[in-house]
Amino acid sequence: MPTIAEVKQAKSKTLRALIKNLNTEDKRTKLNTIKILGDTVGLGVKVDTEQKAINALEKETQDKNRRVRKAAKNALDKIKMTKRVSPNPLDMFDGGIGFSSKK
Repeated sequence: MPTIAEVKQAKSKTLRALIKNLNTEDKRTKLNTIKILGDTVGLGVKVDTEQKAINALEKETQDKNRRVRKAAKNALDKIKMTKRVSPNPLDMFDGGIGFSSKK
């Protein structure tokens, strides 16, 4: 069974590759990538790369193609609505109600 650090590393690597895929001119690839990001960003362990993915999706909401804009908006909405279930018990201290990682 992989450690939390290994899972974080794999998730970060995957998200970086998906963010890079958004630079394509192929609309099918871009739309599929946006959907995958929407389905995965808010799941599992939290990684810093998630914010980069969200920023990349926000940028795509300004794309000239209406389908890309709509897909990016839907992905962002899905991420916001996703209830994170993480194998990392320390994720619950990441600013939730009654919890704060700041002193």
